Parts: sequence; structure tokens; C-alpha cells
Amino acid sequence: MACSRSRGERERSRILRLVASHNPGASRRILRSVDDLRDLRKKLRDSGRLEGRIPGAPGRAGTRITVGFGVCGLMASADKIYDAIVDELSSRRITDVTVKKSGCLGFCGAEPTVVVDRPGSPATAYARVSPSGARRIVVQHVINGHVVREFLACRSGWN
Repeated sequence: MACSRSRGERERSRILRLVASHNPGASRRILRSVDDLRDLRKKLRDSGRLEGRIPGAPGRAGTRITVGFGVCGLMASADKIYDAIVDELSSRRITDVTVKKSGCLGFCGAEPTVVVDRPGSPATAYARVSPSGARRIVVQHVINGHVVREFLACRSGWN
């Protein structure tokens, strides 16, 4: 069964949904031409909302946090660390940071481990992280860009 809307109509609808998700008042806007769409895209990109980042927070967009979920990580409560990170990010309404689970990171004696990879800075591995330490890592490193030395295991790019 063929869709009753043309490809152009479906694309316009998809773009309007995207715009509405980034700008609540945008669903009432009517885009009459491609130029209207370009102007709106430029406005959203300049404000930082198109990339999902918060204006005034350079460098945080694209940050990845990886929690080691190997057997040793699970035995050291990596699930609680993961939950604490996700909870802290969601309580601060931060959506431009990716949190993922990984297999063994190779730091078995230092579990639970967390790796923070911010664009433009070296990847940083944290060891023996507690749930409260995970929350500190989110606030100090991910949001403010400062390494939490208490849990620091290693940092790529060091000599």
C-alpha cells in the first residue's frame, strides 16, 4: 500500500517535528519555502539548539562516558555507577552527552572504571569510582571541564 503523502510532504513533516522538538513554539510556524527552512536552521544552529547543546557550554557536545561492564566491573557495582551518571545527567537535563556500557576495559583491579572522552581534550580514565564520585565526575569533568584527580587512573596524551 502506497503512502498517500509525497516524499516532499513527508520530509517537510519530519523537519517540522524536529524543529518542534527543539523549539516548542515552532510547531505553529509555517515554512513556506526552502529559504524559510534555511533561515530557521541557521537560527537554531546559531543558538546551539540544533546540535542538542546548551548555549554557553562549549566542548561538552559530543562527550562520551563509558562505564566498564565486564565481569569484574559488574562485581564492583558498575551498574550503580552507570545509574548514578545517568541520573545526574537527567536531573540536570543534559542530553548532549552519551553514556554507554562497555565490556572489560582492562583495569580489573581498579573497577569500577569510567572513561570520559570530551571533544578537544584527552580521554580520561577514572578508577575505583563510587556512585557519589560518578556524580562528581559528571559535574566537575563533563560540565565544568576539570579532571577529578581523586579517581584519576590515566589520561591519553600524557608523556
